Amino acid sequence: MERGRLGLELRESAALLRTETWLFVGVALAWVVYGGWVLATGLLLAQFPALERTVLATLGGQTVSLRTVLAAGLWLVGPSLAAVVLVNRRLRNSYGNLADAYRLDHPSLLLAIPGSVLLGCLLVSLILGQRRPLTVVALFGTVHLVVRTVAYGHRVYTLSVPPFLSLLVCVSAVSLSAGVVLQMGTAAGVLSALSPWPTRAGVSPLAETALQLLGVGLSQATQLSIAVPGVLASAYLFVQLLAGTAVRIRAPLSNPQRRPDQRFPIMPPVGVAQNGDESTATERAVDATLDSGTSGDGSETEDADSDAEPPGHTGTRVFSPDEAPAAEPAAHESVQGNAQPSDADTDPETAADDSSTDTDPETAGRDDTDEADSATDEAWMDDTSVFTPGGRDADQSYCSECGESLSSDANTCPSCGDSVDG
Repeated sequence: MERGRLGLELRESAALLRTETWLFVGVALAWVVYGGWVLATGLLLAQFPALERTVLATLGGQTVSLRTVLAAGLWLVGPSLAAVVLVNRRLRNSYGNLADAYRLDHPSLLLAIPGSVLLGCLLVSLILGQRRPLTVVALFGTVHLVVRTVAYGHRVYTLSVPPFLSLLVCVSAVSLSAGVVLQMGTAAGVLSALSPWPTRAGVSPLAETALQLLGVGLSQATQLSIAVPGVLASAYLFVQLLAGTAVRIRAPLSNPQRRPDQRFPIMPPVGVAQNGDESTATERAVDATLDSGTSGDGSETEDADSDAEPPGHTGTRVFSPDEAPAAEPAAHESVQGNAQPSDADTDPETAADDSSTDTDPETAGRDDTDEADSATDEAWMDDTSVFTPGGRDADQSYCSECGESLSSDANTCPSCGDSVDG
């Protein structure tokens, strides 16, 4: 699956070349337009001789005039800032984030094509030597590498600093612009028909001064101007790789912050450990539930002391005048009736058969009317009875102990055996 994903993203990286025609066409146009810009601004500065007479410093025996400083700003800094704006507008959306086409899960694949081109140019130059067509190909490959490095820097998590990436584009543009100016300032770098114009614009004196300060020839200076952007991009990629490795060693991060165009930081798989902790916590919760007498769904189970009376029970049995008195059971039967079986000693079948006689904690709180209706089937729940004989028939006699009706000539109660007074 990972190999197939890499192949798919490599094809996506190659397909981006169709949308990057602006880059290659822009480099070709910039080569021509930039030459015209240098000549035009140079001729404009030549109209002010006082700028040349104003010397600001002396470097290596060469004077640096105000005209030289203004020319460097117009020829190097200005076009480089314009290049930064154009590249950012192409690579970023309206919100300042990386365009969707460059958001690969493996952003290093963005560097595969330009890196391969530059590596091929290096190998061919070692075999065949320096050739002008090879220099042109290396120029386009270097520009492409810088642009793809900026996209890579936006996409990764570590050392993803957009201002620094813009600075990388600016320095690369300055280096390439300097190489073009050096080419224009020498007779070998321009056509013979156009050679007088760089001299009039002051390009040739500036180029000769720059070569003397650098101590290199024109061909070496050209190669150096193309190599600097590639070296800077490679240095950033190397440092970013080291920083990303350090982040992966510290992973997982506690609270990673990222932009919308960045991918999530690479972390080791922690899902198994988290699932294990969750299952362990679940098991602990279930054990605590069982120990506390509650079921898994949060409902309380029957307490072991199920014979405890509900709060509304007063512990007093009240007889109404019209109820049929029930015989009081024997002492041992009363004790057996009060002791209810626990859940552990009752199997499901037995509990189902005895459900009509067992008293549930909720049914224990029924009102006195329901208890009076089932008085013949229930055992006494207390040993205190209160009688209300005021509403009974005056002609009928009742036992003062158990409430059994007595005949007019009875001396003892037929139920409890208590003697009848008077």
